[in-house]
Amino acid sequence: MPYATNSLNLRSPRVGGGDDAGSLSAAKWSYVSADANATVIAAGYVDDGVEKGIKVNDVVEIVDTATPLVTHAVVTVVAANGDVTMV
Repeated sequence: MPYATNSLNLRSPRVGGGDDAGSLSAAKWSYVSADANATVIAAGYVDDGVEKGIKVNDVVEIVDTATPLVTHAVVTVVAANGDVTMV
């Protein structure tokens, strides 16, 4: 299935500032989909990271409704075009 922007939601904002340098914590996000974890964490699967406000070191809870399985990933790259890479 393709990425569904309405399934990626902010669960807990950063504390202590809005940018990477000033933040005291990472934001926490959730993504619910029937896509496998390996698909979701692939580079560029999430393509609106800049628009959503995702930053490097944010945590994404990935809920795979097909398995069901819940995993957590850390954002490692947010490209200028919005593509997000997680591990």
